[in-house]
Amino acid sequence: MKLKKERFIFDTIGIGIFTTFGLQKTLDIGLSVSVALMTSAVSAVSDGIVRDILCAEIPLIFHREIYASVCLAGGLFYLGLQQFIPNTELNMIIPILVVFTLRYFAVKRKWTLNYKNID
Repeated sequence: MKLKKERFIFDTIGIGIFTTFGLQKTLDIGLSVSVALMTSAVSAVSDGIVRDILCAEIPLIFHREIYASVCLAGGLFYLGLQQFIPNTELNMIIPILVVFTLRYFAVKRKWTLNYKNID
């Protein structure tokens, strides 16, 4: 891991929280599911971008690590939970744990989303 362990942990928890709460709030104001999902992911990622720029570092979104994709996965998990168990505290906690777990293993096992140009 390139980040210090504590910073990595808080960053990962932060993107989980921003994703989940952002998704809930955008759905509460009546936006469509697809717009709410994208808005929550952008909200989670942009927070990290601002932090990294203020720290004079290259934002994590521009590294090869899985970052925004984890936010989208957590958001989809939240939407799935809402279908089965609407409006419970678990619907907020479980997606945050999903984001944390996916990101942790993505960094630890060096998962990336590689795509090659097809010529």
